[in-house]
Amino acid sequence: MALFSFLDKEHTIAGPGFNRWLVPPAALAIHLCIGMAYGFSVFWLPLSKALGITESIGCPADMGFFAQIMSTTCDWKISMLGWMYTLFFVFLGLAAWLFGGWLEHAGPRKAGLVSAVCWCGGLVISALGIYTHQIWLMWIGSGVIGGIGLGLGYISPVSTLIKWFPDRRGMATGMAIMGFGGGAMIGAPLADRLMKYFATPTSVGVWETFLALAAIYFVFMVAGALTYRVPATGWKPEGWNPPAKANSTMVTTRHVHASRVWGIPQFWLIWGVLFLNVSAGIGILGMASPLLQEVFGGRLIGVDAGFNDLDAAQKGQIAAIAAGFTGLLSLFNIGGRFLWASCSDYIGRKATYFVFLILGFFLYAGIPSMAHNGQLALFVAFICIILSMYGGGFATVPAYLADLFGTQMVGAIHGRLLTAWAAAGVLGPLLINYIREYQIEHGVPKAQAYDVTMYVLAGLVVVGIVLNAMIRPLADKHFMTEAELAAEKKLAQERDLNASSGGVRAGARCVEIAFRGGGGQPGVRRVCLDVGGDSADVRHLGHLAEGLGTVQVRRQDAWTAAPSTLYHFHTPTRIHSGPIMNYPVIPIAPAGASRQRKREAPKGRRVDPQALAEVQALLGAESRQRDLLIEHLHKIQDHFGCLGSHHLAALAQEMRLAQTEVYEVASFYHHFDLVKEGETAPAALTVRVCAGLSCEMAGARELLGRLPALLGREVRVLQAPCVGRCEQAPVAVVGQRAVPHASLETVLAKVSAGETVDAVGSYTDYAAYREANGYALLRACVAGEHDVEQVIKTLEASGLRGLGGAGFPLGRKWRIVRAEPGPRLMAINIDEGEPGTFKDRVYLERDPHRFLEGALIAAWAVGIEAIYIYLRDEYHGCRAMLQEELDKLRADPPVQGMPPIILRRGAGAYICGEESAMIESIEGKRGMPRLRPPYVAQVGLFGRPTLEHNFESLHWVREILERGADWFAGFGRNGRRGLRSFSVSGRVREPGVKLAPAGITITELIEEYCGGMQDGHRFYAYLPGGASGGILPASMGDIPLDFDTLQPYGCFIGSAAVVVLSNQDSAVAAARNTLAFFKDESCGQCTPCRNGTAKALDLINQAQWDTGLLGELSQVMRDASICGLGQAAPNPIDCVIKYFPHELNPS
Repeated sequence: MALFSFLDKEHTIAGPGFNRWLVPPAALAIHLCIGMAYGFSVFWLPLSKALGITESIGCPADMGFFAQIMSTTCDWKISMLGWMYTLFFVFLGLAAWLFGGWLEHAGPRKAGLVSAVCWCGGLVISALGIYTHQIWLMWIGSGVIGGIGLGLGYISPVSTLIKWFPDRRGMATGMAIMGFGGGAMIGAPLADRLMKYFATPTSVGVWETFLALAAIYFVFMVAGALTYRVPATGWKPEGWNPPAKANSTMVTTRHVHASRVWGIPQFWLIWGVLFLNVSAGIGILGMASPLLQEVFGGRLIGVDAGFNDLDAAQKGQIAAIAAGFTGLLSLFNIGGRFLWASCSDYIGRKATYFVFLILGFFLYAGIPSMAHNGQLALFVAFICIILSMYGGGFATVPAYLADLFGTQMVGAIHGRLLTAWAAAGVLGPLLINYIREYQIEHGVPKAQAYDVTMYVLAGLVVVGIVLNAMIRPLADKHFMTEAELAAEKKLAQERDLNASSGGVRAGARCVEIAFRGGGGQPGVRRVCLDVGGDSADVRHLGHLAEGLGTVQVRRQDAWTAAPSTLYHFHTPTRIHSGPIMNYPVIPIAPAGASRQRKREAPKGRRVDPQALAEVQALLGAESRQRDLLIEHLHKIQDHFGCLGSHHLAALAQEMRLAQTEVYEVASFYHHFDLVKEGETAPAALTVRVCAGLSCEMAGARELLGRLPALLGREVRVLQAPCVGRCEQAPVAVVGQRAVPHASLETVLAKVSAGETVDAVGSYTDYAAYREANGYALLRACVAGEHDVEQVIKTLEASGLRGLGGAGFPLGRKWRIVRAEPGPRLMAINIDEGEPGTFKDRVYLERDPHRFLEGALIAAWAVGIEAIYIYLRDEYHGCRAMLQEELDKLRADPPVQGMPPIILRRGAGAYICGEESAMIESIEGKRGMPRLRPPYVAQVGLFGRPTLEHNFESLHWVREILERGADWFAGFGRNGRRGLRSFSVSGRVREPGVKLAPAGITITELIEEYCGGMQDGHRFYAYLPGGASGGILPASMGDIPLDFDTLQPYGCFIGSAAVVVLSNQDSAVAAARNTLAFFKDESCGQCTPCRNGTAKALDLINQAQWDTGLLGELSQVMRDASICGLGQAAPNPIDCVIKYFPHELNPS
């Protein structure tokens, strides 16, 4: 039906630029809903007394089975209700088998919607069965129809996810399938609450709950299904290239047709492995609660008695413990699906199953010993690990199939394989229950009745080990021939083309695109277009013709002999390999066509030819690639003093980007001045006065208040956040020239003299660094004189951690990124935006090549292909100096094959200090933190694994490797190890960067390194970690300053930006300063941070603080903010309330 044609697979093909990470959450939404199948036992007890309400009304003893299921006068037995699980598993497997092939052609969206209709419709039918007390109707509703929905919902995303994530098949399927294991964790408590809500004196509230769940699940499942997209034929992740030959003999690059798998031995071997793993896992899952209670009995509550010797109250206590144990198992079932599937991407699927089975053997065989010896912790741990492998088996098997049978029809093959689950779901519990009941009937105590069961399960996994060992790569005869594969792909390509045109129907128009390829060979693409849909169809046509240059298109009416019409299109040549962004393709009217109204240009904003020429002249021969957007915006801003709307439109056209995309990036950053049409451009010169805490304490407010009148309208005066020169407070910036210890006189003098360009003083340049044996260590590494493993071990032994604030061990980070598949990149963060921090700038201005050598050694050790340096825009002098030194380094490289080092310029956004926001900014986008996972080490810059480091972390690499780990680790006080660079500012005599032992106290730091307090000032309080690190009173000045030492007090060391307050300062004023900063710097992506910082500032600006409301707001911001800004912003407020109550209540 045309009405539902949007569900067809050809209409779900993703367009250019689609984010593949949207697909796993869609799959997760469906799996969380159908995963409630595991939680149906929550209904059994209420349903067993649905008629009696308070107690069950049993059926007569002589009533037969069929009479019982048709009876409406007696309650159902729990054993009758338990048949629902059998129906679930049987029809899940049958549906997956029967509809797997249909899914490949119909697509995941249609399958997901049918799944929603079946699953939720089954719940509605079950509600009717409960309402009329007909258990057979409930079986048909949820068991049969719902079971079909389970099967379709379970397999609907698998094939799609594997094709979206050929580089991480296991992780992608694990991410989605984990929802099936977690559905009961959400659904069961929800159902319990709903039943209590709907319960009345005459109803247990179950049928109403079924209807409510049906409505809720239908919304989420339909939303998930409509979000599904499939990749176009031939699509691959950017930056990933499929190997010409598989890296492992167990991974094929060929494809098997689904209809042939029944006759392939390897399919049945995997079937058997899955069957045995599921049978054993279901055995544990089904008896976990009684197993714990009957084996440990009263020992669970400290009573030395067996289960049968406990009274009702005691049994209730251990039942509650067992319920918590079951919940814990669900967590491991969920986590195992993601963890083991992700692990299989690295060690292989066969090896992962060997881990499951071999480890499972020892765990199953060891459980009886753990039980009889009373080792409860090990007993629980063993079962938790088993359940993680049970879930992991489900999540890993789709990728196992894709490795062996190819990806072309993996969805259909997976559907056939799930018959193993159906069989295990029936036979597994029957076998386990039979063994247990047989032993109990023959006098075996309940506490020991499970021993034989465990040994039988251990025997099952031994068989699984043998079957898994027998799995070998497929013989050539099983794969599709090139001709068969081409035929399958041709069908897929035709769907792709029809998707772009809306499908071929009567009255449609067919278009043939004639072109010549790169080798001069002619080609033709054919697309069918809807009548009256020329504009939209032409845009799609532009994507199809992308990169073909000038093409000719012939259009003729479908199914008729109407004469052809010739169109000419020009499609822009693609600049880079990034996503295509809605390129404009404008058809010219056919010759002789008449229109009532002629248009000389397209609708919308027209690009000003003069502005375009100016932008083209500024950019010159530089690349127009997408990630250079911010660099090009800087060029326009620096040249014209602002970003006019006409220049933004011209830049958008020149870079082939949407104007909205350029505008959203430009408007995100503080240092870009946007001027709309009709608005007056800002003054040619801007003076920025730092309003950071240290500068405010040094008199910046007076400068801000008096400079505008003294400078007049020809100079714009702005308040700026911390500019990274706190030791020189107060600081003003005239143009790009920093004015330390600024006064009215010095600022006016710089403005009058036109001194607006910053420069770095004397420093160790490339020649001097080389003369001092610089880069010798790098040369030795590249020459093979040092082993990568030994280098990493040395850094690990030194205790060197990330010195930008997070404190992640540097050596461990190298290992993690090194283990990721290439190509890998590096991003170095010199944004240093935390108020109070300036150590990176000081070290950079003195010795830039020391950190560059550390970066190149890291690149050698980890296998980095390119290094990106993200430098704070406020450091204008550093940027010019660093660019000059990089040019020298490239001209005379110390080693051959040195990776390129690219310098990128920030644009005034504190949030870009967060690693993923920085990466977004390097890519030319808004600096918005990413949701994780995936982490930067896995999917970072340009979608590649990325080693992200702070400047100072790399600054120490050379010295530690030359002097040894013990040299660095030998420093430290109060049990801490290493050195820390403290950026000290505020009321001390000698502010600056102080290299001191880690673990030093603030009192020692002030007295030994800073010359004490300023005259007339008494130590009152301090910020140990910049604006976000909290505030502590002087009475707590004996706390060691290092990672992990300040957290118990609600603070952290962060980047070691120490601001010292005196008795002339106020902690309340400091908190207001920091909150105003956070409010301005919040990127606005998440509501708790965006609204929370603004609300918090309003509250603390009141004369009387509402501490209760501030506490609640703080908790919400910490729990729900995406990144560290929102999570740490409440720290100063919480510290003032906790440690400075006398400031809030002066009386």
